[in-house]
Amino acid sequence: MEIFSVTEEMWLALRFEIRSLECSIGSRTVTWYSRSTIPESNLKAEVICGIYVADTEESLGTPRNSRGKELEYYKELVAVERAFFESLLEELPEHKARLNIDRDVIFEILKPVGWSPDRTCYFQGGEVFWDE
Repeated sequence: MEIFSVTEEMWLALRFEIRSLECSIGSRTVTWYSRSTIPESNLKAEVICGIYVADTEESLGTPRNSRGKELEYYKELVAVERAFFESLLEELPEHKARLNIDRDVIFEILKPVGWSPDRTCYFQGGEVFWDE
């Protein structure tokens, strides 16, 4: 009988795929990437969480470019995904020892623009950075 062993990197990738499937409902989609699978990006991170939000203005009843309510909504979305990642790190001792969530993880907020998503802002280390 052959034993199949799963590395932490494999487990991380699998859990990211499962999380993406779990969160692909309604007007919100979440996609997680680790450094080994990150699409080309100018962001400095080991892990990127892309949160695609399709109906921010409609669901919040705010006009476009009204950041106050949007920011609170985005913070809630990021808090949920951050909690997911923190709990995932508990299962991965090597990654937990190596990764610092404030330094190594970026949470991108993406909105639909034409056929592709456009980044509105991103969170890293407790700060928000807006794309103009």
